[in-house]
Amino acid sequence: MTDTEKLKIFREKLVEMLDCFVKICDENNLVYWLAGGTLLGGVRHKGFIPWDDDIDVSMPREDYERFCAIAPTTLPSHLFFQSVNTEKRYPMLFSKIRYNNTFCKESGVYNTKSKKHNGIYIDIFPYDGCPDDKAKVKKVIKKMNFYGALYFLKEHEKIELHRHECFKLLLKKLLRHTIFPFIPKKYLLKKFSHIQNKYKFYKSNYVTCYFSHLSKECCSKKSVYVGEGGQLGKVEFCGKIYNAPNKTDEHLTALYGDYMTLPPKDKQKRHFNLDDMIV
Repeated sequence: MTDTEKLKIFREKLVEMLDCFVKICDENNLVYWLAGGTLLGGVRHKGFIPWDDDIDVSMPREDYERFCAIAPTTLPSHLFFQSVNTEKRYPMLFSKIRYNNTFCKESGVYNTKSKKHNGIYIDIFPYDGCPDDKAKVKKVIKKMNFYGALYFLKEHEKIELHRHECFKLLLKKLLRHTIFPFIPKKYLLKKFSHIQNKYKFYKSNYVTCYFSHLSKECCSKKSVYVGEGGQLGKVEFCGKIYNAPNKTDEHLTALYGDYMTLPPKDKQKRHFNLDDMIV
């Protein structure tokens, strides 16, 4: 199989998972929108960015929690819903839908001793409310980033220490082996839950995605994503119409600046190596 054929099959499976996700959302009146490079690809290319190989979607926290509750029993049997509640030692605080009997090597997460599901996937990011005060926003985001990093380092499987690695990485691994095992998982999840319950998406003026690098350390008005009357935008992606943020241009400009201009060649990189993938 050529790389072109493999990429085509891979993307078809990604869109299939997206459509299964959207079907559940539509049938249960759950709010979602395409996010990140998926949204940008829809706006700029009406499909995948030519060098892109993943799909991201976002949901308000309240809708996200409802989706997490029904997805394990609602998704087709060839798909797996991966979250902190469905897989032991899953290190992320957002969820994934994975395709059974496939494989992709995710940089920074996968290791050869992993027992986790490593099938190809789409990411589902929850959006939470923020305080109105900018000083408080920074404090809350720093706190969530800190606990999020702590959770990832605790739950990520142990891996070998290598002398050639930088001191910072060696220190993280050392802490993972010594201190982190004694920090209760429930304690960290309780910390997240406290902030999430304090600042509800639909009751807040400003919102953010604490666990996505795209939204790290920034927040936007809720109306950018969902209008006062529940309005959402629309975008074409691979020949179909999907939900988009209410103010797509404002959202993409905040993330990418002049988003209609292609980045330089050295920035046009895929997430995965096709040689390390089974579709």
